[in-house]
Parts: sequence; C-alpha cells; structure tokens
Amino acid sequence: KASQAWRDLGIFCIFVVSNWVLVYFFIYTVRIRGWSFGFGKLFSALGSLIGLIKKPFKGKKKE
Repeated sequence: KASQAWRDLGIFCIFVVSNWVLVYFFIYTVRIRGWSFGFGKLFSALGSLIGLIKKPFKGKKKE
C-alpha cells in the first residue's frame, strides 16, 4: 500500500542514521580514545590457533 511506503521510508532513515552514528562512535573510541574492546587478544589467540592447525600441513623447506 502507498500508506506503508512512508512508514518504510522512516524505518529506513532511522536505520541509516543509527549506522552512521555507530560508525563514528567506533571510529572515535578506537582511533581517538584508544579502546580495543578486547579484540587484540581475541585475534592473537585465533591467529595462534590457526597457526597450530596449519603447522602439520606445511611441507619441509627446501635448502
């Protein structure tokens, strides 16, 4: 219905604005304030785990 279009447009605009606010919030907190939200420890642990998984599949280096 045509009456639903304006409601849908309003929901879409709220979605766009909330995403914009979240992007700038995370840019401010990570780049300016220096917060990490614990992702550094998480990704280093995941990297170590992936390294352990890949280790048996690596071939011997040619010398």
